[in-house]
Amino acid sequence: MFLVYGLYDYVLGEKWIETQLTNEPTPSQYQIKIVVPARTFIGLPFGGGFMKVARVYNKNGQKVRSKHYSEELKQEINRFKQTFTIPYFQLWKGMLYAVVAIAVVAVFMHFKNKAKMNELGNQQSHMKAQLMQVKEGQRYGVVFFTDKDGNSVDGLPEGWILIQKIEGDTLFVRRSKQTTPLHVVFEMKNLEPIKPSSDNEWESRVEKVNYSLLKEQLGEPEKKNYDASYIGSDKQKYSGVCFTLKGAE
Repeated sequence: MFLVYGLYDYVLGEKWIETQLTNEPTPSQYQIKIVVPARTFIGLPFGGGFMKVARVYNKNGQKVRSKHYSEELKQEINRFKQTFTIPYFQLWKGMLYAVVAIAVVAVFMHFKNKAKMNELGNQQSHMKAQLMQVKEGQRYGVVFFTDKDGNSVDGLPEGWILIQKIEGDTLFVRRSKQTTPLHVVFEMKNLEPIKPSSDNEWESRVEKVNYSLLKEQLGEPEKKNYDASYIGSDKQKYSGVCFTLKGAE
């Protein structure tokens, strides 16, 4: 079974000696191990080595309690300890690996986010260029604030609009029948699966949109999305924004 966190003894060295314990009548063979308590995390050495500790075992592998150490044994343990240094790198290299891994991930995420921001910036620049020269047949990715009848909707679904016709400062548009739930970040690729491929996938109702309002917003240098509002006899149904343009095909 794989353990996420664990404790272990890192053995610096070991040897056998013949000595006598305080609770034994005759000398015998005993094994001395010099260890440093350490720990692992997800299978990697992750710290420890703050002190050297002696472990003494008899010939049967049973640990000898320190209260039974003779003075001779204590002196031998101290001499044996002095011959070793604690390998801190060996004990802490898991932490080093973790730091390196975090740094690599951070750099990767930095460039990934930078690429994503560039992609979104290009998406917005393309949409602005398309809105400056609107043509019939153009399609835009939008977030809807109302349904096709001007009533408010829940969830702010994403979908498409089609520029059906242009007359002066009025755009005649049709909505895609299919929509998708709002995403955290608006991306045109999220709308590809629902892009209408035939006329019957667009709503039959044609809506009038105020193009002059869109033109005014295009002059705002920091603006990234452009709000559209209804004009016409049904405007009183919903006096605010009917949808927000966020991308162009």
